[in-house]
Amino acid sequence: MPSPFPGMDPYLEDRRVWEDFHTTFLVTLRAALKPLLPSDFVARLEERVYIVEWEHRFRADVAVVRRERPDSNSGGGVATLERTHLATPPRYLRVYEETAREVFLEIRRVREPGEVVTVIELLSPANKESGRGREEYLRKQHDLLTSDAHLIELDFLRSGEYTLAPREAALRREYGHWDYLISLHRAPAVPGFHDFAVWPLTLRDRLPEILVPLTDNLPDLALDLQAVFNRTYDEGPTETLDYTQPCNPPLSESDAEWARDQLEANGYSG
Repeated sequence: MPSPFPGMDPYLEDRRVWEDFHTTFLVTLRAALKPLLPSDFVARLEERVYIVEWEHRFRADVAVVRRERPDSNSGGGVATLERTHLATPPRYLRVYEETAREVFLEIRRVREPGEVVTVIELLSPANKESGRGREEYLRKQHDLLTSDAHLIELDFLRSGEYTLAPREAALRREYGHWDYLISLHRAPAVPGFHDFAVWPLTLRDRLPEILVPLTDNLPDLALDLQAVFNRTYDEGPTETLDYTQPCNPPLSESDAEWARDQLEANGYSG
């Protein structure tokens, strides 16, 4: 069955399915681009790898220490464990490390393998939260904004900090509320200003057809993101979605009521 929503499906924002959706969407997007690209261009999936850390803090009122007690038979000492109650017990911190991998898409010139023409990023939750994932993303974003490569950013996540390249305050003044946002920055950057094309979207909107620029002597490609999403929904992790439960992250009251109507109308109600 197709998605019960006209555009982005908010149930896919759940972290338990997002990573699978993220990769499947970009694989599908590459497949959609392939027949559109001139013969001198190729779309490739690349991977950003970094280490993320998270902490677990705990407190113990009892310290377990190892002590030596004399052994009367051997004359030596025997190690024993004793529990010692501390007046001011320490607090403990355990830091876990995990390798994070994020897929993104690059369009390159075939005859110039090192020349990146366009980069397409689909944001992950880690890009919108304080931490290494956000730091790495913003560093790359800054580098691309001053490079000769075009940058397309797709933010299909309602939660987290604002992260896309255009200034949020200016967009809020112009467009007010949005749930999802797409941004296109064209290269080369001009000293003193940046030009952006943006697509602000609400939950109730169909995903748009966007422009994918290549080089100055070629026309932009038109890429239908809704068609990409629909195919991703068919081939992705959607069999695990539980539409009988509230969205995570939650919807506003009005959007939740609208979502229930969409689910019932499309035969997804429990």
